[in-house]
Amino acid sequence: MIKHRRNTEKNLLTDRILAEIKRQKLEKTPYCVQCGSRNNLQLGHVFSRVCKSIIFEWDNLHIQCESCNNYHEVNPEPFNNWAKRNIGIEKFNYLEAKSKQIKKWTVPELKEKLKRLRCVDERNKRNVETIQSRYARQKG
Repeated sequence: MIKHRRNTEKNLLTDRILAEIKRQKLEKTPYCVQCGSRNNLQLGHVFSRVCKSIIFEWDNLHIQCESCNNYHEVNPEPFNNWAKRNIGIEKFNYLEAKSKQIKKWTVPELKEKLKRLRCVDERNKRNVETIQSRYARQKG
């Protein structure tokens, strides 16, 4: 039986935050981190999104194709091994420990999280533009 989530403000904000993180991650990694596919890309969680304490942790979220993400649901070991190699065992252990903590996000916290994500993204874009214009002036 499929359990449907209600469209509460919290759920909608959570989905918007995860969509923003996915968009930012896709800019840097436009392929599945496990198999390299560029089709049906999703935001995969090393530790499930039901672990609200780490649902938005950058190192817990990675781009995966639908196939690898679905496989992770039934056999987490390959993706967990990938994560240990790529984020490091210390960060993996930190995420694992933090995933066991209880966190209930409030609507104001979620709104602030989304706002901060967008601000960081805008700052990064401006920095890239500044670097590109400096480089163009140096070459020209």
